[in-house]
Amino acid sequence: MTDYLPHERDQIAAAARARSELQQTETIFDDLRSEFLTALVSTAAEAADERERLYLAVKVLDRVRGILRATVAGAIVAEHSAEIRELLGDKTLV
Repeated sequence: MTDYLPHERDQIAAAARARSELQQTETIFDDLRSEFLTALVSTAAEAADERERLYLAVKVLDRVRGILRATVAGAIVAEHSAEIRELLGDKTLV
């Protein structure tokens, strides 16, 4: 059994929540992004404000997805750190 440091347990718990959320929303992210991009390229030439709004919507959506993915990746690092410490027999490595 791997012993995790408190911050590793926190990372792993947060990643489990993020992983679940990401799995449930991945298709929604793709669908929304596609809708935003379709609307973006379909705007009239004079609709600069609408294009800006749609562009920002895509950027925010991509950022949220990136944060969820980074949180999941953080757990992978925490899990591997704990495993390395266990293999080396050194519980002080962070």
